[in-house]
Amino acid sequence: MKFYPQSKKGITTQISKADENNAFLITGPIGKGLDLKVRSVTGTNLIFVGGTGVLPFVDLFAYLARRLVAEKDPNKTMFHGEEFDNYIHNCKFIVYAYFPDKDSSIAFDFCEKVSLL
Repeated sequence: MKFYPQSKKGITTQISKADENNAFLITGPIGKGLDLKVRSVTGTNLIFVGGTGVLPFVDLFAYLARRLVAEKDPNKTMFHGEEFDNYIHNCKFIVYAYFPDKDSSIAFDFCEKVSLL
């Protein structure tokens, strides 16, 4: 688990300050996960994340960016022979991410650039 010193009330701060008399019940992840092959993803998809919870979605956005670039120009693929499935089509992702400030955000610039594709 990574400790974030800027987080005053976050879980990593609470755990780092705990002693042997403290008990924690940590569960998760909760929900259906990010298995996009279960069904086709269409329409508008809202994503709510905070902190490192954004990381799985950064992988998704990197995949979508590579696919968009390859669709526009197959000669510009990043990974030779990479194939793209059709589980994600005709859709839009709106991401609501919480970070205390832009400097402590994760992949903000990357996501901003991907949104321009």
